[in-house]
Amino acid sequence: MIILLNLLICSSSETALRMPMFDMTIPANIVTLSNTVDFYEDFFMSYPLLNDNFLILCDGIPISRDKIPISPSIEKIEVINENVSSTYGNYACLPEGTKGVINIITKRFKPERPYSNIKWAKSPDYFQFELGRPLFRPNITMYVAGNLDTTLKTTSNLCFNSSLVNLQAFYRDNNTFGISASGGKANRSKLILTRDFYSLTQRFNISEHQLLIGVEDENGYFVQDYWEPFRLLYLVPSVRYGYDSKFYPKLGLGYVPVFNVTLFGSVTEKEQNAGIRVLESSINYSTVNGLTTRLVSPSLYNLKIGAFFGKDSLEGFTRWTLWGEYGKYFPSKEIGIHITGDIMSQMVRLELQIIDVKISYRVTPYNYPYNYYSYNIFWEFWD
Repeated sequence: MIILLNLLICSSSETALRMPMFDMTIPANIVTLSNTVDFYEDFFMSYPLLNDNFLILCDGIPISRDKIPISPSIEKIEVINENVSSTYGNYACLPEGTKGVINIITKRFKPERPYSNIKWAKSPDYFQFELGRPLFRPNITMYVAGNLDTTLKTTSNLCFNSSLVNLQAFYRDNNTFGISASGGKANRSKLILTRDFYSLTQRFNISEHQLLIGVEDENGYFVQDYWEPFRLLYLVPSVRYGYDSKFYPKLGLGYVPVFNVTLFGSVTEKEQNAGIRVLESSINYSTVNGLTTRLVSPSLYNLKIGAFFGKDSLEGFTRWTLWGEYGKYFPSKEIGIHITGDIMSQMVRLELQIIDVKISYRVTPYNYPYNYYSYNIFWEFWD
């Protein structure tokens, strides 16, 4: 029952492919990152091959690297390591060192998960807070996060959810203010509107096809189909007609021979790739980016370990890392422990939880990404 509920929750959310499917059946080289983080860079601890040739999105809106939202407000990050110009525009299909898309997904207040806490950190010095509360009625919620170092940086949203429509007004301190609207539980219509960007998508269910039609600022028009011609065999043809008067076609495919194993691949004008995904582990070969391997073990006795190997197409050398994560909570004593470590950055982080207070200490040589050591106190309340 728990597994089924988890699949239903995942299937109701829109993925980086813009289709409401859970990760097991996504026919693409997609990695979902949701590590415990102190900094934005920590999300990519187990996925180190990132460079400037990735298109960065925040909730589907293109942003620059200097406008990445503050880390407390990030819920998870999706990385698409393949050509996606058929839906995200020709700037996501660079001729050299083509990588793909980083989609940052920010938090909303969820009544079943507390989003009210404060955090004080030292070296570097900063103060963070998160606050999420229902307002007036249970289906109207507010979420606010802030990071105070030398200046105050904030992100916030106000949401209204019902069976007919989901509305969100959001603000980020990079002067991005906008609204997002989707068609209730079915989520078939979606509008994103900011001062500098707009996107409108509409999904149709026609027989065995899930057809997605959209228009975006600077990207032009795109059409994408999600089709299951045979059981657990998925085809995703898509094409975009850009404002540069060019067509960008793509064919993605995936097959699930057994539970939690997916074979996937895609063909575009400039790149062909194929791979296999088993749970969180994957092996992928691309005609542009070469061979990459990401191995993640199942959680065994609260311990999870992983490795990544790949060749950087821009730098021309092989990069690799090994990482581990251990966490355990003792309900009877209301204490918990969480340990993470990564060889590439030589980072080790130890966190101790006592009731609703967390204390962490972190060692990271060579100023990666910030100082040699840091520690913080994190207090979660109103849960």
